[in-house]
Amino acid sequence: MKTAIDEGTRVRFSNPDPSTNIIKVLRVLPDGSEESIGQVYPEIGNGDESIIYRSVDRNGEETLPPTSDFIEIEKQYEKNIRQTAEISYFQDMESMVEEYEKREEDIKSLRQHKHWTKLRLLHR
Repeated sequence: MKTAIDEGTRVRFSNPDPSTNIIKVLRVLPDGSEESIGQVYPEIGNGDESIIYRSVDRNGEETLPPTSDFIEIEKQYEKNIRQTAEISYFQDMESMVEEYEKREEDIKSLRQHKHWTKLRLLHR
């Protein structure tokens, strides 16, 4: 098992499965739980000692071209996690802004209603 840490981004690579040699790629969440984000399929080259790694995401789609450099795969998964985290952060911020804007409108509406209620009472 290998864990790569880059500025708070944590990716864990499992030991290869004994029967299939598939390496599971997991994202370690802040609470310590893990989420599967892909798999790496090592393939032994034709007659030589080189290993080619094919990486796929959780949907089974190839994330980058096959490579013999495992570090390249680690970097790609870390980059994907950072991008996902940034997108999620911006979506959270947008939803908070929408919520605050709605609250502001609700407060304005309540203040107007209160003002009109006072005016009605004064004109009786």
